[in-house]
Amino acid sequence: MRSKLTRYWPAVALALLVPIWLIGLFGRGIWSPDEPREFDIAYNMLRSGDLVVPQLAGAPFVEKPPLAYWVQSASMRLFGPSIAAARLPNLLWAALAVLSIGALAGDAAGERNRHRAALIAAIACGSAVLVLQAQIWLATDAPLVAFTAVALLSGWRLAHADTRQRQLAWSLLFGSSLASALLAKNGFGLLVPTFATVTWLAWERQLHELRRWPWWVAAATCALVVGAWLVALTNRPGGGELLRTLLWDNLVTRLLPVQSRGAYDLGHESSHWKFLLLLPVYVLPWTFAMLGAGRWLREVVRHSNESGQAVRYCVSATVPACVVLLLSRTARGVYFAPALLCVPVLLALWLTERWGAFRPFEQTALRLTRYTLLMLVILFTIAATWLLVMVGVHSVVALTASALIAFVFIGTALSLRASASPIHALVAATLLFFASLVALQLVAFPVLDRSQSIAALIAAAEPQLRDGRVAVYCGDETTRATLDYLLDLRPPQVCGDADARLLLSDHSDQRFLVLLAPPRTAQRFEELFPGAHLPGLRTKPPRGSRSVADLARLGLQPIACWSVPGGRKYALYGRSPQRPRPAASCPRTISG
Repeated sequence: MRSKLTRYWPAVALALLVPIWLIGLFGRGIWSPDEPREFDIAYNMLRSGDLVVPQLAGAPFVEKPPLAYWVQSASMRLFGPSIAAARLPNLLWAALAVLSIGALAGDAAGERNRHRAALIAAIACGSAVLVLQAQIWLATDAPLVAFTAVALLSGWRLAHADTRQRQLAWSLLFGSSLASALLAKNGFGLLVPTFATVTWLAWERQLHELRRWPWWVAAATCALVVGAWLVALTNRPGGGELLRTLLWDNLVTRLLPVQSRGAYDLGHESSHWKFLLLLPVYVLPWTFAMLGAGRWLREVVRHSNESGQAVRYCVSATVPACVVLLLSRTARGVYFAPALLCVPVLLALWLTERWGAFRPFEQTALRLTRYTLLMLVILFTIAATWLLVMVGVHSVVALTASALIAFVFIGTALSLRASASPIHALVAATLLFFASLVALQLVAFPVLDRSQSIAALIAAAEPQLRDGRVAVYCGDETTRATLDYLLDLRPPQVCGDADARLLLSDHSDQRFLVLLAPPRTAQRFEELFPGAHLPGLRTKPPRGSRSVADLARLGLQPIACWSVPGGRKYALYGRSPQRPRPAASCPRTISG
């Protein structure tokens, strides 16, 4: 944390975070449930050249606007269609988010503590569990987090700009980042920046500032950019229905307790208490540090100086958005990632303000944060070691992971015995945390890939799927997407006895591909690690499948079955003279 090191805080933060991002993005395959769908939409955009209407397996898919798919398809055009090329823009999104939050913390801390606060906020932002999850996942959440961070930074700087040139520049950036966040994830992109700006200005008793021209320029910029796409969408065939799906079914009905169309399935039913209890988990490993900053926040929030303004701005960017998401009709944990972006800023402001003069309660919080980091280090290291032993990987990856594990064990032992200052001990524990996380990623991702190798599963089923008439029965988006981008197959989608009977009445040789019920935990574990047993989890019977029961009532039986270890299982049902095979048993297992 020396001044010469913190002066180059962007390079230091990226040096620590980029290895985690690289392994998370390029050290694994395509994982369900979201990534096959997102990849197929970008792949369809690449093939069709249609930049207005995103398509899933050839059908319009406007649950989300197209910005993420624009960038993913452009990347695949440059580097070839692959999951790695589709994920490459996530490196930009991750770096943009981390550097914007670091810059915001530096502005809020003032000139004296600028670089130190920026470094702390950038590292805490990039390593918080929820933000990290969003950054390495192929989905629209990564650009949403990035442009929300840019909007928070540009909104703060616009409010403090002292010349017309700076006001114009920051208003244009604020408006374009709002538009980009909205084009990444619908109206959720406006949630955090809008609440941050309006609530903060009202708190500062400066709501009249919104009447000034820079804010109107920002609003006009956002409206022009988003409006151009909405007009193009409306002018397409069925544009009115697409617009309704986008704005009503996927925005209004997710936030408010109103009904969507009967045939439209929202999913992600919100569990308000669950998310409230999970909020401390989402900011791990910095949860106890934030509790330690709580008392300081209550004191500073009343101050009229720049620190008080910054704290009020961060609270305005966090609390109202979290309340809306907690009360919304549907939600997912990752929705909270943009709302928690200012938590690292508050953490950095507290640490730099109290540097060297922590109160007893704050010292306890720092010790608990250090213990949390070391506990995670120990858990990650034990898990990585156990996986190395169980899987028996013999490769450069295994050697690298083994060296990291040895380093982490030695470093953890020395750190536990050290009597350094709270900050120095925290820095050491943080470095060990990064090393152990890299080791766990190197070892765990190849194992998890075996349970996620849906492409290998579908490829093994290709001869049967191309031979004769095959429909997908109650198929999910993952199945449709994988069949589309891997085999260029778009079979009919049916769900329910009536539709299935209609197909069978036309063609008696009609067959149906059905996704079987997921295996129990014990079965997953034993498939991934042959020879290992979990006897305590064997009491539960195998899960039943409603789709299988439907097809069995129609007199159909399983003709073929495919599965991956510990993962998805598919069966092909039809009329066959062969002896029926129990659908729950999949004798053919595909290893990825």
